[in-house]
This record gives sequence, structure tokens and C-alpha cells, in this order.
Amino acid sequence: AGKRLVTAHIRTPALATADIAGREVIEVTPRGTHLLIRFSAADENPPLTLHSHLRMDGGWRVKPAGAFVGSARDDIRVVLATADATAVGYRLHDIALVPTSAEDQLVGHLGPDLLGADWDAAAATRNLARDPTRAIAEAVLDQRNLAGAGNVYKCESCFLAGVSPWTPAGDVDLPKFVDLVHRLLVANKARYNHL
Repeated sequence: AGKRLVTAHIRTPALATADIAGREVIEVTPRGTHLLIRFSAADENPPLTLHSHLRMDGGWRVKPAGAFVGSARDDIRVVLATADATAVGYRLHDIALVPTSAEDQLVGHLGPDLLGADWDAAAATRNLARDPTRAIAEAVLDQRNLAGAGNVYKCESCFLAGVSPWTPAGDVDLPKFVDLVHRLLVANKARYNHL
């Protein structure tokens, strides 16, 4: 954030000709497994947001400027470089470049973000309780209920709570379960696997 892009390559057919070099990076904001990179306005053009969905296998790595970013077989989808660093997006899904004012069209459906500043445990609990017959594991993976829990956290949460993944959500102590999922993500947010 606060640096100007000197190079920007988006390696998808729909966005291959998008020109965002020269824009300042305003901020990088995660939303569940989605990443929003916000850029300044340029000339008469509005501020833009680059959206990527990481899903199960996507990831971003920041490297020093001029470092080797990888080859074509590394599934590189985006390369953004400032004078100091290069951000490389590997195996990204659902890449979009939209006016920042339109971000809600891409992530507005998501529930409270487990690692977000706006985390709301009560809202997540209400969301899970909306369908009391739905299996708790399936309900936790539904990003509309709470954003950010993937398969690993679904499994670990069920195991630690002593709850079968097929237990109906209505038969689970949802406030306690939501708190457990949140605590697991917070405890592990600084741990990740390198590509």
C-alpha cells in the first residue's frame, strides 16, 4: 500500500489488455478466501479493485523487486510490481477488475469474515441457524454464513467440538461452535504453506 505500480500483468484473456500500471496501491483487503487489491483513480478513470478468489489452491506471494517470479508452468495469473516489491498471484480463480464502488457485486453475498475487523459472531450464529436441518459441516463451508472457513477448519472444528459433520446445525451449540471456528482461524492466521 502507498506504492505506485510500475508493472502490472493480468494473465487471463478477459483482462490481458487491462492497463493499471501507474496507479497507486491503496490497500489490500482479504474477505474470506477473496482478496481485494484497491488502486487509486487515474486521469478521468475511477478507483479500481482487482478481485481474486483463492479457493483451495490459489495464493499470493510478495517477492523483492527483480526477483524471479516463476515460469508459465507455475500457473501465474497476476504480476504486480512496484519499485520495491513484486506480488505474484498463483492459481488464482475468478479474477475481476471492477470499479471499487462495485466490489459489493463480487463479495457482498459473503457472511461475516472470521478474520475481518467487522467479525460479528452473533450474525454468523444467526446465519447458521437459518437452516437447522442442514449438516453443520456443509453450513460452515457456506461462505454466505461465515466467510473464511475452509475444509481444514470445518474438519478440525467438528473434531474439537466432538460433533459429527453430519449433525444438523440445529442440534449444535452454535454460539460455542462459531467461537471455536473463530479461535482456530485467529490462532493460525500467521501460519501458511509456501508454494
